[in-house]
Amino acid sequence: MELSQKQRQFLDQMMAEAEAGKGFKDIITDIVLGIEDLPQLKAAQDAIKQLESETLPGMQRTFAEKLAFAQRQAFANDGRYRGVFANESQARAFGLWALGTIGKKQDCLDALKKEFGDIHKAMDTVNDPSIVMPEFSTRMQSLFEDYGVFERNAFAMPMSGDSLTFMRETGEVTVYCIGEGAAPTQSDIDTASITLNAKKWATLTYFSSELGEDAAVAVAELLARSIARAMARKMDDIGFNGDGTGAYFGISGIRSRLKGLSGTIANIAGLQVGSGNAYDELTLADHEAVAGRLPQYADNDMTKWYCSRTYFFTVMVKLMLAAGGVTAAEIEGKRRPVFMGYPVDLTQVMPSAAANSQVCAVLGDVSQSATVGNRRQLNIKQSDQYKFGEDQITTLATRRVAVNVHDVGNAAATASGRVAGPVVGLITAAS
Repeated sequence: MELSQKQRQFLDQMMAEAEAGKGFKDIITDIVLGIEDLPQLKAAQDAIKQLESETLPGMQRTFAEKLAFAQRQAFANDGRYRGVFANESQARAFGLWALGTIGKKQDCLDALKKEFGDIHKAMDTVNDPSIVMPEFSTRMQSLFEDYGVFERNAFAMPMSGDSLTFMRETGEVTVYCIGEGAAPTQSDIDTASITLNAKKWATLTYFSSELGEDAAVAVAELLARSIARAMARKMDDIGFNGDGTGAYFGISGIRSRLKGLSGTIANIAGLQVGSGNAYDELTLADHEAVAGRLPQYADNDMTKWYCSRTYFFTVMVKLMLAAGGVTAAEIEGKRRPVFMGYPVDLTQVMPSAAANSQVCAVLGDVSQSATVGNRRQLNIKQSDQYKFGEDQITTLATRRVAVNVHDVGNAAATASGRVAGPVVGLITAAS
């Protein structure tokens, strides 16, 4: 169903209320009470049908279902803990802290004090006990790095203020051949300034106040996975796909920066045009040409391919198998993500379906191309007032971080003026 602008507004409003945890009947009641005329009623009816038939079934997983799923993720069939924390005790400590401070459950605070006295004592020294403890904050930051391909590979820069400017080297001094008693011409090391501006990233979620002590591990898994994955995925999306718009917090990512160097792709040093616009038209020679564009200084232990899982298995693996010399054991065994001697980091924010003029794979050292500045690590706070009517506890997670993709080479009309940066890419043909 193609919705009008008014119908879309109604649908967006209902989807927001569904995400906030409202039931379907309550959502409809809110919408109907706000309708003032017949055309609005018709638009609302169409939007309700759309929500009920297509959108809502995929959205309305209850908190209990999410909690049960987190519990299954945390434990193997034999009861062994396999969650995101170092061990079950650490997960339980975080869960009890969340239920006790965010959920204001005194029995959980008592259990935390009894089982993990040192942690509880440390909590007493914090002015605001709702703020995540350093031990947990460190683990959450580690999760960001585990899930986030971009942040894990970019250069990490600590920030002591909202803004930070630092210098990077872009050129060497010049060597001259001089005669006896002569002085060489002065030359300077070329530098460029990089500015990091920290912005606040935030997630907002809710959980029921009825949760008890026995759900501590599941609550820990649910909060940790959800917050870390959301933050890490956003970082990957911005780092690779950001186009400078508000949806990407005003940041331009690697793919956009490469492609945006020039309207004429042939002038961009860091982009190799593929043999076609479809994935099955791309060749091994196309990828070899990408590697050939990478500067020697960017070929090191940090150099990797970056692409989606789909691209790796349908393009790269296909090319490797077609090259011959493959044994049955290699086909049968689990394939390590390596291509042409370089590790492959899979991130699902990279394209999975072919399109014209699409940067579908990137090769290089992201730490030389991009910097992530950390002004403040994860901070979790709570409120039992925001969703008072539903008796839900609101969890607000924030961090202050800066992202700058500062080096992707240049574009020039002549080949002699083109200089590739520490990351290069393969772009599909225009048609």
